[in-house]
Amino acid sequence: MFRTPAILALLLVMCRAAYADDQPSVDGSIEELLADLNADSFQLRLEAQKQIATLSPEQIGVLVTLATTAPPEAAVRTLHALGELYAEESPLLLPAVADGLEAFAASERDIVRNEARWLLGIHWRQRSELILQQLEEEGALIIRPETRERLGLGPNGVFGASPGLQIFLTSEWNAKADAHELLQRLPGLADEPDNQVAANLRFRRRFPLRGGTPSVVVFLVEGHTLAPEAVGELQGAFGEVVQKRGRVMLGITSQPGVVRTGCHIASVTPFGSAEAGGLRNNDRITRVEETPINSFDALVDTLFQYSPGETINVELLRSSQLPQSRPQKVELPVQLKSWADYVRAINAATTRPADDDA
Repeated sequence: MFRTPAILALLLVMCRAAYADDQPSVDGSIEELLADLNADSFQLRLEAQKQIATLSPEQIGVLVTLATTAPPEAAVRTLHALGELYAEESPLLLPAVADGLEAFAASERDIVRNEARWLLGIHWRQRSELILQQLEEEGALIIRPETRERLGLGPNGVFGASPGLQIFLTSEWNAKADAHELLQRLPGLADEPDNQVAANLRFRRRFPLRGGTPSVVVFLVEGHTLAPEAVGELQGAFGEVVQKRGRVMLGITSQPGVVRTGCHIASVTPFGSAEAGGLRNNDRITRVEETPINSFDALVDTLFQYSPGETINVELLRSSQLPQSRPQKVELPVQLKSWADYVRAINAATTRPADDDA
């Protein structure tokens, strides 16, 4: 005589077997799942699409690879399933799903390429954050727009002409990933003329803008590990968005044409070397050590000679608060910080240092 538990176990096995006959094979064959996505039965196609959410990250990668050449119905249903998973932001599946959508967006098939770009355009904030996280994993140093705005340094803060998103590739960049390929995905850097959603978001100023003052700037800090050809590729693709810097960070902004000689300081950046050294807004830098300074570019070129931790003597002209008074010559010792020190200080800060009114 069978005992009740044994009967229940047998019935459970039989039910599972019967259910499996009606379900697409997930663990056994991705090809079979794709076939179900293209089946004549609407119910079978719908169930197969739902089953994509049960795949492992590795299986999603295989599915996307096969779906790029699958019949249109199967490819589109795969894309729709990925779009739903992308919106859910599942921590386990999100990287694989994001890679899948990026692969579809780069496809030569219009039917999936355009819709994938549309989905990525809708979720541009999420897309940006995923790419920034990957850049950080590869060693990039990043200051995000929300960090700058929290400290009063954003578009409506004291440095309105500064880019909202700053990416620094330093000696910490480990070069395991292709910087150009990652940055090409970043909204605000890569133009996607056929992405109408992105174009609409740009128009509403909810999307990073190109033209005028860049909303994204990539700084190549001397000592980075990118090969010369990789640097050329970045500069060719993104133009003035990619800028070279020395190992040290002085921390000023300037306005060309304000003065004929020297480098006029429009603003002093919080947490930078200049602020710590006592430089002020409207000072005019005329000399660094023995090198005359006649422009901002000359100052940038001069700073390439120095390393973090060194102290330089900065000669400047400081306007007096008294009417009709001539600017005073001032010489200040400034200890130079690295860009990495600056980025980490910004990201760790909760408030901006108080302005010095003296």
